Amino acid sequence: MQEKTKDGQDIVNGIVGNVPPGKQTLVDVAKAMVGDKEEMTFIVENRDVQPEQPKLPPKMESPRRSHVFHDVDGFAAYLTKYKTKNTVVLADVGKQVICAILDEKAETGFEIITLRPGVHPLFEPWRVILNSDRAYTGLREFAEFLSENRRSIVEPDGKSLVMMLSQVKVSKKTTLQKGFGKHAVNGIVCEMDIMGETKSEEIELPDTITIQAPLCLATEPVRLEIDIIIGANDTEVFVKCRSADMIQECVAVFDKLLERVRAIDGVVVALGGPAYHDWLYLDDRTPCQVLKS
Repeated sequence: MQEKTKDGQDIVNGIVGNVPPGKQTLVDVAKAMVGDKEEMTFIVENRDVQPEQPKLPPKMESPRRSHVFHDVDGFAAYLTKYKTKNTVVLADVGKQVICAILDEKAETGFEIITLRPGVHPLFEPWRVILNSDRAYTGLREFAEFLSENRRSIVEPDGKSLVMMLSQVKVSKKTTLQKGFGKHAVNGIVCEMDIMGETKSEEIELPDTITIQAPLCLATEPVRLEIDIIIGANDTEVFVKCRSADMIQECVAVFDKLLERVRAIDGVVVALGGPAYHDWLYLDDRTPCQVLKS
């Protein structure tokens, strides 16, 4: 029984014999596969063809790289692996940030990775109190702070300092002075002594304390001298902490981090920060060629 298509064509003859000029028949294909044989058998079967898988929508292109690193070793390792011959590194000392433009000649957009050194956990509480906008801190609050961070204190002994601050006494002496002459003092003079007590003996509170802690992650510990400024009113004693050494030490640590980046071969390193602006184009519509942004 011959099977025919809907338009009446013979399926078998159509596959085997009725082939347009210049095309191969099924017999030609079979001979090419098995060679010349006296006998060949063809079986024509019908089967259900599986539907094609639906095409997925096109994927969005990968976003540009803008990684942020907190340790210099990871930043340097990444830069060493993915740098190009046009990589430029710019270091901003004031902001304590190092930026690397992976390809300064990229035509389709710049990819910039950043090193923001992470503050070491041992130094973080000291950084907060040294940069605090509050003019003064209460003595009890300051004593609790020192108790929590006393292991970073090198001089004086942290435990003794906390005990001393918890027993602060304020003594006042008011005198009436009358004087004559160019340098005379007239009026009421109030003298105030703020003393600590340890082992039942009154002693002067220290003007400075020295701490030792790493400023950034994966850096060596540094010594930092902190000035303690103490004041009082009729009811409370206040403390303010400042350090003239902190900025200098932070810059020194940042320079050491930058040296690690400078050691990477084939990378341009300079002080500064990345900055880009739009080009100005000539307006072709006017003969005077007015610039437009």
